[in-house]
Amino acid sequence: MKKKLFLIVFFAFFIIFLNSTKVKAVEIPKVYFEGDISNMNDKKDERQIKLKFESEDLNFEKYAKIKIQGSSSIVYPKKNYTINLYEDETFETKAKIDVGQGWGEQSKYNLKANWIDKTQARNIVSARIAGKLQEKYNVLGELPNHGSIDGFPIEVYINNEFLGLYTWNIPKGAWMWNIDEDKPEHIVLEGKWYTEYTNFKKQLDGFDGTGWEEEVGTANKETVANFNRLVSFINESSDEEFIRDFDQYLDRNATINYLLMLYLIEGIDNTGKNMMLLSYNNGKTWYPCLYDLDSTWGTWTDGTLNKSYEILPEQEISDHSDNNLIKRMIKCMPDEISN
Repeated sequence: MKKKLFLIVFFAFFIIFLNSTKVKAVEIPKVYFEGDISNMNDKKDERQIKLKFESEDLNFEKYAKIKIQGSSSIVYPKKNYTINLYEDETFETKAKIDVGQGWGEQSKYNLKANWIDKTQARNIVSARIAGKLQEKYNVLGELPNHGSIDGFPIEVYINNEFLGLYTWNIPKGAWMWNIDEDKPEHIVLEGKWYTEYTNFKKQLDGFDGTGWEEEVGTANKETVANFNRLVSFINESSDEEFIRDFDQYLDRNATINYLLMLYLIEGIDNTGKNMMLLSYNNGKTWYPCLYDLDSTWGTWTDGTLNKSYEILPEQEISDHSDNNLIKRMIKCMPDEISN
């Protein structure tokens, strides 16, 4: 009797809940290309197209210059694209559009195919978790999503044929990281591939050919000297000095948050490659930020699973990482990481 009464009360409250909760179905925005983007396999190949954007809250038509975007992903059959918006077919005046995500009016965006991720969620959701973690510790609060990318789902059509589900993303660029390119002390480096330099093992003479590339801004002698200062600190400091003097080289919260996110999302493709290093004082202080998060949560670069779920994520990161910064943090800062 009590069980029946419980079920009656439960279903009564459930029906009341359904009737009192209005769930609005939101239609995914649609983007229409008009033009020829066939056989685009080279990042230097730029095409001119017409673009139409349709959503419940925003509709516009502009012209765009479009290129394929990415590194290893450029070989996938479904391409990522970078688009630059223009007012008309002369392609002389850039069109700045606010897409309603708190990014302000911008003319450049990325369209990400997320080819290896059937959930279409790893990149954006992981980045938003990273943003929430940064927000908790008041890190890079003036930047969109606290220094990580952001985006939303869209459907893409080319000449009225369905190209697939994409996400409309913030691109890497000066406005994403609040970089003033007229200030020589503003610099963003990106780890493009794994080397002794991106693993903080070896000092460098300049960034060309090292695995590090200047993503925004232009490095100078002081930038290089300050980067080498960081490398010396990582490799030559005692454990006590590493803990005590850490803030003189790296933002502590940003760097610990970076490692924690690697643990959480199993970001084995972000332990040197895909690390963004931001500095607003010419490399005296660096802020590590995440980028390119589709190969996460156990997914490899071809979309297959890459791990045994019997292994803890922190062990997976430790096993895959040859990065001296990560090794020193794991060794010297276990209590801070745990807290």
